[in-house]
Amino acid sequence: MRKVKKILVTTLLAATLILVMNPTNVMANSHKINSSVITVQAMPRPDIIEWRYKSEGGKAYRRLYNYSREQWVGEWELVS
Repeated sequence: MRKVKKILVTTLLAATLILVMNPTNVMANSHKINSSVITVQAMPRPDIIEWRYKSEGGKAYRRLYNYSREQWVGEWELVS
């Protein structure tokens, strides 16, 4: 029994030394990204511009409004 125990301990010690002396490199999901493959370009969107109307003193007026920037474009024009 003593001889079996000695062989088992010697084998475990040798296996441990082999693992310690020959470490393996462990990398967690390291991927190289080629910047020329992934290209994201922002495409500008055109502004949304539409006519707004008002009636003042029996006369109709219109003016362009930029809904994208929330600001007026130009001046009021007499329609009729």
